[in-house]
Amino acid sequence: EPFWKHMDERRGELLKPFDGVPETLDTLRANGVRIMARSDAPYYIGLARLHTMDLARRMDEFYALETPPPNPSGFSDPKLMDHGIKRVADFMAADKPFEKTQTLPREGEKPHMGNLQERMDELKVRPSQTAMFGDSRIKDGGLAEAAGIKFFYAKFGAHPPAEYQNIFAKLASGR
Repeated sequence: EPFWKHMDERRGELLKPFDGVPETLDTLRANGVRIMARSDAPYYIGLARLHTMDLARRMDEFYALETPPPNPSGFSDPKLMDHGIKRVADFMAADKPFEKTQTLPREGEKPHMGNLQERMDELKVRPSQTAMFGDSRIKDGGLAEAAGIKFFYAKFGAHPPAEYQNIFAKLASGR
């Protein structure tokens, strides 16, 4: 529990949107542009990150991967499993201000199209009216290419999140 409490505090300290991102999202939405977030992170982690950065309320839709619970027989102490289940439930209890949201099956992981074509069809938008911003040229760029949409590479995030990198650096230094 102390480890996860520390991780949550560090996420709040280190996970920040880039300058101008919140204002850009607000401007786009004010001009009728729908903003959808799709993450390969587990749904509950993606939701926590959006809230930490104050971006959840700026999204019209949010999609992330389902994460089935691990097999309890793999734990030496069942209390570890109980703590994890409660932690995920706490994350999932967070506000979901989206018009539409769902977990996607693991096989929907990018660059698989997942629900992208379905959403474009429902919204009656063409690939030329759609853009994708992502931090992985392979996964996000591959999805954009498969969908025939414009891709903007954001050179961040394709490595462990800042909150983890900071903790890893401290552990490696012996502090």
